[in-house]
Amino acid sequence: MRLLFQTQFPGNLSYLGVRSHLSVILIILAVVLLFAVQPFVSWLGMLNSNINFGSMQKQMQELEEMYTRAMQTFLKMDSKADLFINLFIMALLPAIGEELFFRGSLQKVLFRMSNKPWLAVLISSLIFALLHGTFFKIIPIFVLGVLLGALYHFTRNLWYNILIHFLNNAFAVLAVYYGSSNGFFKKLANDEYKVPIYLALLSAAMAIAIILFMKRTSDEVLPAYETDDENDTF
Repeated sequence: MRLLFQTQFPGNLSYLGVRSHLSVILIILAVVLLFAVQPFVSWLGMLNSNINFGSMQKQMQELEEMYTRAMQTFLKMDSKADLFINLFIMALLPAIGEELFFRGSLQKVLFRMSNKPWLAVLISSLIFALLHGTFFKIIPIFVLGVLLGALYHFTRNLWYNILIHFLNNAFAVLAVYYGSSNGFFKKLANDEYKVPIYLALLSAAMAIAIILFMKRTSDEVLPAYETDDENDTF
């Protein structure tokens, strides 16, 4: 079974990458990609947390503490109802909104202006990382942005981006929720796991291989207009 469903969306949503076809195999690969890249992203987070910003270090740390307090306030959960509310507010809404803006809109506009897809991916990913407001996690967020940008460029279908983005955010919310009673999730929530470099490099290699395989699979299973940017119209 190649297609999960097929339906029709308004032209403007199609332009943004909300396509009418979904491939089961690409959905599975998207989930595998998310988990495959996690060790590399965690390793980058370890490096990023040790960066010294020199004369701006104190201000950066104060901003980071403010960001952390805000996140802790948002992620305070005393019941399953709080968990589901946070999954909606902190995972689903950002996944949809950020992908529509950064990949579906900004990346596409930059590509149309420059005719250089990877320049569009890099610039939109940098803005994506900067707007998250945490300089001590900016490198892993940027890399995740590049991964999402590459995925969108190869598949021209925003649903896979939204899925990965949602699962990534949802896993973070679940780690915080279960961290109070589970040591594994507590370490994940507090970024306490140390990833060896060999595992990080293996993770990066696997992620690149998966996303290239997704590109080839997308070319095979999706109609031509799914990957033909010239056919995207308002």
